[in-house]
Amino acid sequence: MKLLAMLFASLLHWRTRPPLAWPARWQPAVAPGVAPLLALSLGPALAAALLLWLCGGWLWGLLGLAVQTSVLCGCLGGTDRRRLFDSLIADGERGDLQAALHTLDELGPVAEVADGPGLCRAATEALALRGVREWFAVLFWFALLGAPGALLYRCLERVAAGSGRGRGALAVLEWPALRAFGLVAALTGRPGRVLDAWADTLFASPAPAILAGGYAAAALDEPPAELPAGAALAARVRALEILLGRVVLAWLVLVAAAWILL
Repeated sequence: MKLLAMLFASLLHWRTRPPLAWPARWQPAVAPGVAPLLALSLGPALAAALLLWLCGGWLWGLLGLAVQTSVLCGCLGGTDRRRLFDSLIADGERGDLQAALHTLDELGPVAEVADGPGLCRAATEALALRGVREWFAVLFWFALLGAPGALLYRCLERVAAGSGRGRGALAVLEWPALRAFGLVAALTGRPGRVLDAWADTLFASPAPAILAGGYAAAALDEPPAELPAGAALAARVRALEILLGRVVLAWLVLVAAAWILL
């Protein structure tokens, strides 16, 4: 049932933008204290687990499938992926690097950029981390723990993004998801380079954006040196969009293979 829910939710998100906006576009206000943090991050996961335990088997499991699919649809995405990539590509083709940097700033803090290659690196890190947090890590925890796992990760990610609290717990959940992202990225292109980067960072603790961006950069070819900075940025964003789609597809294939074999 989990595999079917992953396929349904992924296809629905890939073709359109579902109206379900929670928790993907949630902006929580967290009161001081541990109890509000636990209630906002752990509470929804426990509620989903209880609901599936009580009625997940009804109607030959179809009700459980509907619940899991609905939860996963709400957890996936959050950013208008199509608009984001199109905007960055258009900015790059116009040579408007300031506009591209402003678009990246909307995703979160971006390291200081001094030149065109620096902007390409910043775009790779920001977009790769966004792909991990909005797609890969959600599907990773859903494959392991079902709807409660996806809800726990995404609610904690939204709490950390909105208030800065719970970052330690988020780092714990992202550690295996980011390493799995690196391994799956190795299957989609440049396995030697990606596995070298994966081995170098297996027990290191770089920032999540640097880690995700490093795996993505290792899986991609560098833009030709003779390209102008804007054209190089547009080429990198196009390649990164394809890579992230392939990583999600490869993860679904691996989950399907594990389900068949096990």
